[in-house]
Amino acid sequence: MFPSLELFGTSISMYSAVNHLATVAQVLVLLLTLRDYKSFCTFPILTSECFFREKKNKSTWLWVFVFVEAVLVLLFHVLIGQKLGPLLSKIFLGQSADNFVSNIYPFPILFVLTAILLKTSPLKALDYTAPIQIIGLIFFKIACFCCGCCYGYECASPFYNQTNQRYEMPVQLIELACAILMFAIILIMRKRRHKPGLLYATFMLMYCGTRFCSEFLRDDFPPVLGRMNGYHIQLIIGFLLGAISLLIVLKFSDRITAYFESKNLAFLDLQLEKLKEREQIRRKNRLSRQKQIQKRKKRKNRNKKR
Repeated sequence: MFPSLELFGTSISMYSAVNHLATVAQVLVLLLTLRDYKSFCTFPILTSECFFREKKNKSTWLWVFVFVEAVLVLLFHVLIGQKLGPLLSKIFLGQSADNFVSNIYPFPILFVLTAILLKTSPLKALDYTAPIQIIGLIFFKIACFCCGCCYGYECASPFYNQTNQRYEMPVQLIELACAILMFAIILIMRKRRHKPGLLYATFMLMYCGTRFCSEFLRDDFPPVLGRMNGYHIQLIIGFLLGAISLLIVLKFSDRITAYFESKNLAFLDLQLEKLKEREQIRRKNRLSRQKQIQKRKKRKNRNKKR
């Protein structure tokens, strides 16, 4: 554990440095999985049709708009989630805490609402965010190990926590190994054919289940119910929500996806028809202007001959 790094005479906080790396890693994963977002987005298609319909590089601009919208959507949820997370921590822990557990409640709700507003499939949107969230979790656990937070109980361990100045159970490394395993499972599931919404439901169950077990090894928050602390209660609720979402996905995923896809197609067709009508009106106006210009030129030529 090393909370800071000396580089060129300057002390750099490893916690903040690794968190910045987490942002870079999430953007890279977003780029690698951007085709998934393009498969169900609506507004980038409309934007490209509106501004670059007759351009040769229309497909390039479409990918640019898809990337910009995906980044803006994720940024919106991160900013809102960071404000809602501490509020949930106060309810369950009695104090504000910057922790990944609090993200499992506002993030899916916000993504579903945003997907509906953007005329996209909420289940596919949730699946798209699963690997991005897990890669963030991996780097967050590395940052926790570096700075010594989210620490385990004191024991005869080779891992010395400089922050607490004691030998502790390396809970951060255990949770890091679980996060890497979850990321591998999600990537394997993503490559195979699956029902929309299954990735995020699986992620919720895996994360809440593994984190519930690892919380018994931690010593950073006092117990509130037997040996369980406030995080245990949050994780039980999260696991139940994950189980309910899994049942919904297994039984109604096809119906939900078909419903939103029909709505998306209807919306897209309607907007494209409006664009065509506007284009026709513009062409008529151009033709009428050209005719007026030609008439003026003829009049001028006639006046010159006279």
